[in-house]
Amino acid sequence: MENEILKDIYKKTEENFQKTIDWFKREVSGLRGSRISIELFENIKVNCYNSSMRLKEIASLSSLDSKTIAIEPWDKSLIPNIEKCLVSSNLGGSIKNDGKRVLFSMPLISQEEKEKVIKLLRQKIEEAKESLRRVRDEAWKKIQDFQREGEITEDEKFQGKERLQELIDNAEGEIEKIGKAKEEEILL
Repeated sequence: MENEILKDIYKKTEENFQKTIDWFKREVSGLRGSRISIELFENIKVNCYNSSMRLKEIASLSSLDSKTIAIEPWDKSLIPNIEKCLVSSNLGGSIKNDGKRVLFSMPLISQEEKEKVIKLLRQKIEEAKESLRRVRDEAWKKIQDFQREGEITEDEKFQGKERLQELIDNAEGEIEKIGKAKEEEILL
């Protein structure tokens, strides 16, 4: 039977690893290559109805082609607010209003710009892995402290170290998988 102290440490470690993975997903969702991504627009804040709402909460977002997104608000009176938030978002690109929807077009990016984006992606991957390692090191320190205090045995300490390694290997694998998919998307 596994020690309750270790179970608690593993649970908290996994939760912190998941927070890092979620952070990484949010960070890289805004990186783009030749294809424009709806995710880039979903969480842009729009001032409307005396509050700030995310674009995906007030409009339908669709991809017309690899460089154009159509933003069709359910309330057409919000079109000027949407245009204003897109201008202030510093995404670049051009904005057109056809009365029913807002069309946002991004210019194609050069190979050199794609390489810069990939370099930034790799920095984000390394930041995420560093965060995972910090969490693992904190958990390992707790395990060692509990062993010194007699709360767990020497064998349990080393089993804990192996389990932490499994957890970090899985989390790093997830980060790599997300990063690889994003890199392929950028290079399209």
